[in-house]
Amino acid sequence: MAEKNNLTGGLNGIIREIKEKKEFIFKDEEIADSFAKCIPNENIERLSILLPRRFWDAYLQGKLIDDPPTQSTLMTARGRNNGVVSLREHMASIVKKHYDAILDESLPKLEPFFAIGKLKDSFSLSDIPLAEQALLAERPLKKIENHDSLETIKKTILYLFYKKDFVSFFWWIFLFALFQNEITTLEDCLPDTQYQTIIKEWKHLPLNSPVCLNEKDFFSLRKTLVKTAKGEIFIAGSSLIDALSNNTSMANNEKSLIPELRYSIMRGYLKTINIFLLDPEMYSSDAPRRDINEAVLGLQENIYEHAKIYHCNINIVFLSLPQIDHAVITDEFMLFRSTKLWDKGRSFKGDYMLYPVEYYSSGQSVKEERVNEYTAHRGYLEEIARHSTRIYPAIDKPISEPVDGSALWYHARWRRHLEEKKYHHVSLYKVYEQQIISYANSTWCMEDVIGEIIPSNSSDIAIHSHEDFFNSDNLLGDDTQTILLPYIKETENLFNQAIEKHGHPGCKDGYCRIIPSLDLGFPNNVQRLAGGFATGMLVVWKCGVDIIPVDATVNVCTSSVFKLNAKHINPEWLDPNQGFLSFYSYVENLRKKASEKRGYSFAFLSGNHFLMLAREEKTGEYYLVLHSSANELKKSYLGLYPVENNWYSDKIKTVYNENKTRYFQYIKDVEARFFIQMAHNFRGYNEQIHQYIAEEFNGGEPLARKNDSCSRWMYHHYYMPTDQSICIGAFAERPGTQVPIFSSHGNPVYLFEIGHDNWTVNLGGDKGRVCVIPHGWGQEIVNIGDICIKNSVVPKGRSMVLHYADGTEDEPIDVKSSESVRSKNKHIRDFNEPEDFFMIGSHYMRGRIVKTLKPVLEYSRNTMQKK
Repeated sequence: MAEKNNLTGGLNGIIREIKEKKEFIFKDEEIADSFAKCIPNENIERLSILLPRRFWDAYLQGKLIDDPPTQSTLMTARGRNNGVVSLREHMASIVKKHYDAILDESLPKLEPFFAIGKLKDSFSLSDIPLAEQALLAERPLKKIENHDSLETIKKTILYLFYKKDFVSFFWWIFLFALFQNEITTLEDCLPDTQYQTIIKEWKHLPLNSPVCLNEKDFFSLRKTLVKTAKGEIFIAGSSLIDALSNNTSMANNEKSLIPELRYSIMRGYLKTINIFLLDPEMYSSDAPRRDINEAVLGLQENIYEHAKIYHCNINIVFLSLPQIDHAVITDEFMLFRSTKLWDKGRSFKGDYMLYPVEYYSSGQSVKEERVNEYTAHRGYLEEIARHSTRIYPAIDKPISEPVDGSALWYHARWRRHLEEKKYHHVSLYKVYEQQIISYANSTWCMEDVIGEIIPSNSSDIAIHSHEDFFNSDNLLGDDTQTILLPYIKETENLFNQAIEKHGHPGCKDGYCRIIPSLDLGFPNNVQRLAGGFATGMLVVWKCGVDIIPVDATVNVCTSSVFKLNAKHINPEWLDPNQGFLSFYSYVENLRKKASEKRGYSFAFLSGNHFLMLAREEKTGEYYLVLHSSANELKKSYLGLYPVENNWYSDKIKTVYNENKTRYFQYIKDVEARFFIQMAHNFRGYNEQIHQYIAEEFNGGEPLARKNDSCSRWMYHHYYMPTDQSICIGAFAERPGTQVPIFSSHGNPVYLFEIGHDNWTVNLGGDKGRVCVIPHGWGQEIVNIGDICIKNSVVPKGRSMVLHYADGTEDEPIDVKSSESVRSKNKHIRDFNEPEDFFMIGSHYMRGRIVKTLKPVLEYSRNTMQKK
């Protein structure tokens, strides 16, 4: 029967197909036209492109020059008679004899057309169907002579294609088209592949499909794969103690890969070795940690130095996952054994399997974009490595010496070894479970870019991109914002530097965005300002690992407005002479009651916090206005503020700008997750306090427990809206929401409805697209000229100095939790009317005042002198 492996159409067919498919193959028209002109229609000229003219003249004595019928037969693949087969065999034997010389002369002719830079990035094997059909054809029903050799040649040509060695690929495709099945004569001329090696040594294995191996073959084949691997290799396993152990009694056993790795490295075969292990931090027992350490020591003692000499990079990735399958993956094959759970008995393991790369699968068309086990597992390892966190031995050191035998103790030893030996070619990474969860979640919402700015449709609003926030003319434009905007921009840069540090090189998925609010101003907290954060801003970031900027001094601060029933307003409070004392006495008794019965702590007498009874300007209705934070755990050992010697103070990491004049502090991973959980818990806790106080003021009668724009408005302006965002003195709410905006002491509180035509920023999750709205006028320092940080790299000696435009400066302020920002020119911004504030900021945001609440009585630090 007819041979199914013939390259239908021959050399003429594939040349014609390349010309016809030029728009799918070549990057530009000029290269395509050059190819068409270089390959004329005359058969002998086309043959001369493939094989030098002197080949025909010298080796075949010009036999084909004057024989057009034979030329045509060769070029079109017609004819399987003995004469044609004999001629092809003869030609192939001559090519084999002079292969190197012919190759040196022919490849340069193909280079101008088929070099990787000349072909489209989307170029696929399916763009040349004749080649695809021949290379992926099923086995013929009738076995032909040299079928195994033909299969080896086809797999090698496929290997060249998927390695993007397109010049060699087209050279071999042209040879295949010319010689047809007689190309098997050239088998010994093929570039080396693992397929060739394995098919010779394991003839019984069907290498075109997955195959189950016995244990002996598995470990023997594993050595062969490592020894013959080229370019990059992946080796994954729970501990890899058998494969990499430094134990002398195991160094040369049948399972050790140390000799094979050294062989491949010393011959320049391997350029990158990727090792995947479970992180010893997952296990409380020392036994599994010792096993993992044994594998790392094997690399340290036997591989690191050789890899350095022969320019081979080593990446070791530690996974915080409950299991990792054992796999050895090269460009062509994967040896695989599933590990459902790594326990002492090691009994949750599967079969020994060999998987070929997907394009080796017999008869598989690339149009189907098939993903097999090889593709899936290699892609999985590459993806988790891409989302891993880089460990920097010179920086990521424990503050105190770890306990002997602990996971951190092993990590410290491995890092110290790299630093002492200057092994910069060895990189360590950690993969946190949250990084994988974060990545998986992100794949389901690719359209939602966290931190993305969605511009307003209004031509009057000047905010169209992230950079527009850093033009002070788009905010209030005073001295304070002119100085603070570049200052917090540098904070954003440092935050991005920290995120990049904990990502994989080349992975740009992580980033930070700082969005200043209209009321951007100076905080009272010196730690916040010195650490890079002002008041009146939203910080949003995306990072695979949980991370918290501690100098944002996160707590929960809430602004609440409750409509009260007038019958519960004590008439004594309204007495112009004694009303305040009566009101003060009531609040003090309520404070004691809340503390004794509920364990609540009031925070209305610190900073700019207050409890206010107010009357609506138009209707005369009474409202309770509350502004306070969750005070219980603010600056205690278990609090969220970065006070000295609190629960995370020894876990703080720091990055600096280039000249060490600025710093950025953060915590990550376990500590960050705990921090996030506490921050979210405090939010609900502060809401309970405000709700409790309001209902007590309302005679114990229930009040609305949801914001309904009629009787309750409760929003946080200082908290974590999501796991990867922080509001500092600003609201992050959706257009249409009504929020309370404060002015200055003694002046009204305004209920402000966020306009629907505003810009928004995407926070993702339940928050979605929000607008950043000020919670007050903000605090300015008139004539401010600069903020200078002294001794930024010495945490216990840091200080901050404020410089003024007139050349004067304030006394240095120690950067510690007990200090505040002091300045003779610092005060809350003042506007005659609220409309003045919103008019100046009209190019930043739009909205309307729906209620004006004028103070009647206030319980705060400002009113204590009346007591």
